[in-house]
Amino acid sequence: PEPVGLANNRFFCYMNAVLQSLLSLDSLNQYFYKGIHPNKLAIKEKCFALHYTNIIRKMVNSAPFSHIDYSELKDIISGRFDPYYHHDSQEFLRYFLSELQDELNSKPPKLFSLENLSLANAIETYDNAFNCVIDKNFAGLLKSEIRCGHCKTHSVTYNPFLDISLHLHKTSKTKLKKLLNEFFSPFKIPSYDCEGCGRRGKAEI
Repeated sequence: PEPVGLANNRFFCYMNAVLQSLLSLDSLNQYFYKGIHPNKLAIKEKCFALHYTNIIRKMVNSAPFSHIDYSELKDIISGRFDPYYHHDSQEFLRYFLSELQDELNSKPPKLFSLENLSLANAIETYDNAFNCVIDKNFAGLLKSEIRCGHCKTHSVTYNPFLDISLHLHKTSKTKLKKLLNEFFSPFKIPSYDCEGCGRRGKAEI
């Protein structure tokens, strides 16, 4: 199909960039466009899922090379993203995905633990608690393994995430692979209470 654009306001460039990226994800947009999301979703003024669905339908029904307005979405985020202050795309993306996640996971998740499980069991446990389209497209599990400095006991846990923060260096020559290696490299913690030996001391994570 021919492209349709988004009206770009100078105060909302960050939002425009995020929406363009999300609107390119077919598996995400088919979910909303075809009405797969739960019919029991609360219909209220501040409903991110419904406003995003409306944006997709406007895009589909608009003439080629035209542009659409998404003022309704701007209105419901104005309390969090004041147009007269600086914001960035990652900040908005994280907020937007979290709101969609909360709305689409229709049942409040039960308390659960992701400690000392196999990867397969951790994934199954998380999927049973959070199974909406946002989780399926964006969520992951970050494995953390702590080794006691005294008894060498290993403790494993998995932490859900929608994004990770990488430390960008001043030089533009830093490669993504190097940043990821730094993020996942082990480091020492000065004080750790070991459940294996019951002692407090140094550990490596």
